Amino acid sequence: MKDFGGGWTEKKLEKVNSYLKAYMRALKNKNFKKIYIDAFAGEGYRGSNHDNCHDEEKLLGLEELEDLDAAKVLKAGSAIVALKIKPPFDKYIFIEKEQEKCAKLKDIIKSDYAELEDRTEIIQDDANHALRIICKNMGNYDRAVLFLDPFGMQVEWSTIEIIAKTQKIDMWYLFPSGIAVNRLLPHDAQLNPANIEKLDKLFGSHDWYNRFYEKRKNGSLFDDDEESYARIANLQNIKEYLIEKLKSIFPGVASNPLQLTNSKNVELYLLCFACSNKAGAPVALRIANYILQNF
Repeated sequence: MKDFGGGWTEKKLEKVNSYLKAYMRALKNKNFKKIYIDAFAGEGYRGSNHDNCHDEEKLLGLEELEDLDAAKVLKAGSAIVALKIKPPFDKYIFIEKEQEKCAKLKDIIKSDYAELEDRTEIIQDDANHALRIICKNMGNYDRAVLFLDPFGMQVEWSTIEIIAKTQKIDMWYLFPSGIAVNRLLPHDAQLNPANIEKLDKLFGSHDWYNRFYEKRKNGSLFDDDEESYARIANLQNIKEYLIEKLKSIFPGVASNPLQLTNSKNVELYLLCFACSNKAGAPVALRIANYILQNF
């Protein structure tokens, strides 16, 4: 998998790394408590499987696809990237659902980043639940960068809305446009009820249906009023709908997220950026746009 996607794994981590460095420089002389939050931290290093992988594999039918391994490799490593940033954050919050991975991450921090151990908090919990609590408890002088990189569709839109309302978080979101959403939209509009529920939670409502499907008259000889729905969505439509929704709740959103692909150049994810602080949005967005557009 070292050649996966032409090195997109490294590019994703490079861009997050670049933003974290710029973020710390921008807030260097500000009286804020600077926090890094990793919502799907894993065990820290690349190559570790992501939490809830098995559930998503079954849902998306990825068991025998190249994209399954591609997706797993794509996502690990962000925790270590953040711990290497100089100067360090005032606090690191790592969320991971699996106990074994929490233990491995804790051991890595203790052995390799002992000087940061007292700044780190590892939370074993569902990311949606943990993030809601973290957002609720943020203080007036707290500022955070959140890396939100689910394997599939674990992140609920209601969680995204809570993040936006804090007005304190810059969010990098690895959105499963190709590996999940695009796969779950059949051309005949005959969606599985379980997939409908997943998409409703991912987008926060059922509005996506009317954006991704179009009502058409069949026009038979015997029944001119017979109607059906046909898919009109492609990856571009999905991206536009997501960005539109993000802009409805965040004051700053990068309009051109980075497309992450497999080795056949087929889109799997979009690396998106959104800033929840209105005052800081222009600077944050300028930095994020530059990073997204340049290697």
